[in-house]
Amino acid sequence: MDWLRHARRRPLLEPGPTTLAVDLDRSALERLLRHRGPMLLLDRITAVDREQGTVVAERLLRAEDPAFDGHFPGDPVYPGSFQVEAMGQLGLTLSHLLSRGVEVPVDLRPPPVRLLAIHGASFVSEARPGDLLRVVARCVADTGMTLSCVGQLAVGERVVSACTFEALVGEEAA
Repeated sequence: MDWLRHARRRPLLEPGPTTLAVDLDRSALERLLRHRGPMLLLDRITAVDREQGTVVAERLLRAEDPAFDGHFPGDPVYPGSFQVEAMGQLGLTLSHLLSRGVEVPVDLRPPPVRLLAIHGASFVSEARPGDLLRVVARCVADTGMTLSCVGQLAVGERVVSACTFEALVGEEAA
């Protein structure tokens, strides 16, 4: 399947009986990801579907976000690189959420990760201050060492961007 083309046009997750609504807040995200401060680009995980290999998160774009300071004055647009990063961060949570479930132990330490490739990215429309982003990541291959995902960012029903990427996850990435 051409995942990038699919993600530009249709939702990556069709909610069904295996879709579990969750509320994993920023503290849970910090146990799943190594990102901190202004570079943790997700606010919360809201759904997991282990059968479809998909996870959903959200992020509210606030006007005071430093990304808007210079991109662009008087016409703020959320940078495409940050959009790809948000999809990538969510994709990294898949290793834990799909294999171990939605319980995130308090003492969990995020594994080392390294981005290997962005196979493609497409920017369909703009994201601006005040937008509530729906970020979706779907696992398309997991070798136990590398994770390949497709990501989608939307505002309401409007797709903003999509990307496909591959990351090295675990001690090999250190």
